[in-house]
Amino acid sequence: MKRNILRVIIVCLIVLGISIFVYSPVIFQEGNPLPQIKGIFQLNFAGKDLVKLSSEENKYLTKSDQGVEIIKTFMKDEGYDFIEQMGSGYFFVKDNLKGVIVTHKQYSRFYSLWNIAEEKFFQAVFSGTFVCLPVKDINLPHSDICLYGLQDEKGDYYHLNNSDDNYNILSTIDLGAKIIVEGVLVLEIDDVYQSLGTITVDSVDLLVEDLDFVDIKAELNDCLSKSDEASREKCKKLLEQIVNFDDCVKAGFFIMESLPLQCATPDGRNFTNEANSDWDMVLEVFNNCEVKSVFQTHSKLVAIELKNGDQIIAYEPQIDEVMRVAENVSGKCGKIMLATE
Repeated sequence: MKRNILRVIIVCLIVLGISIFVYSPVIFQEGNPLPQIKGIFQLNFAGKDLVKLSSEENKYLTKSDQGVEIIKTFMKDEGYDFIEQMGSGYFFVKDNLKGVIVTHKQYSRFYSLWNIAEEKFFQAVFSGTFVCLPVKDINLPHSDICLYGLQDEKGDYYHLNNSDDNYNILSTIDLGAKIIVEGVLVLEIDDVYQSLGTITVDSVDLLVEDLDFVDIKAELNDCLSKSDEASREKCKKLLEQIVNFDDCVKAGFFIMESLPLQCATPDGRNFTNEANSDWDMVLEVFNNCEVKSVFQTHSKLVAIELKNGDQIIAYEPQIDEVMRVAENVSGKCGKIMLATE
């Protein structure tokens, strides 16, 4: 009797050993198999359809059958809506602003592993200079083809990628142009190029900003030095384009040391700095859906009331620019009250 029991134990051990040897690539694919084994037990005997494998990582286990629907339901309960699938990655977004990528991996043909990344992609509006991304090390293998990118005001680079609906839209833009881009940013460090992530472009517009006033400054310097009637008329028309403190400063005119600051033009006008912020801050509060209402003046000064009661006053780069930004974020932020004088 004891011999028979011993034989059964030996046979079981042999079968177990062969099974571990044959299926070791699957069993040990995640390193220590104990969390997965515990998860499988809970799925089959504890009535669970989703098991978190570690309190330190956002890693989950489901049965392969209906696993996708289980993850979608779980993310929905957490406030995330499913957007799309790209390969093994499933994209979810929360409040139409920030989201996560859930990656899928088979753990045998019966079970699925799901890894929920930290918030790694954001839908927002970005501004900066249109560039070819620089490489990290010119001595490393890389393509000589221009990889389109955006350099923001802080000097950080982001790869720009055409969306399916806007194929080749980037090829129509001149390098060095100031642009405003609306799209989805996925944070990911590139091994070859200087880039903090990839922006899939939904729309892109040229930002008419300082370049106009560089030209105005040069033309004013030319005509102000002349006394003929044509030059005086030219200067008059150029000066009419200066309608606020910001324009005056960009055109290079004298800034008086006063509180608040004032800028004087040659035709005797003084402009007071009425702003308490800048355009970059305006874009930031729009991106974060903090804006309640907007009031725009003819002098391109915009007053923005935030949902927390604070007010931001800044100069827009060109007239109606704030209206365009408000329209771009309306899909994710809802309706914003707009008024103009």
